[in-house]
Amino acid sequence: MFQAFEVPGHVANLRNVNWIYIKERDAMFCKIPSGRILTYLSPKLEENRFGNMGMTFMTEVKSQWVRRDTYGGLLVENITQATARDIMAYRMPALEMAGYPILMHTHDEIVSERASGEDKIQEMIDIMCKTPKWATGCPITAEGFVTQRYKKG
Repeated sequence: MFQAFEVPGHVANLRNVNWIYIKERDAMFCKIPSGRILTYLSPKLEENRFGNMGMTFMTEVKSQWVRRDTYGGLLVENITQATARDIMAYRMPALEMAGYPILMHTHDEIVSERASGEDKIQEMIDIMCKTPKWATGCPITAEGFVTQRYKKG
């Protein structure tokens, strides 16, 4: 990410993640392995609350624009969570086609409904754990449970 700041318009690659700072757009873009792009608006290199150089960016919180600082772990978390969401979204059509209608989903959970007494949770897990080509080498696991009514797992 620091390399992208050093040479605006130049793509800096770090372990299959591409960073590019486009000064004219006032944005830092992070392309993750799925191809999705995370955007950090009005980025700056400044000292963060830990006393280290890091990127700050503008984000909206409760209808107000605020500057937020980052550090390596936070950026890795953003990339990890976005990639996990993309893997789940990639498998959702296969789940539907296999007869698991999706009633709702969140960033890390899918709710499907089957006929009473039809426990096929392992089949559902197996479908969800198939790795997309762009995520080769990424360890993917899933878990689930059967219940009469929705509840948080």
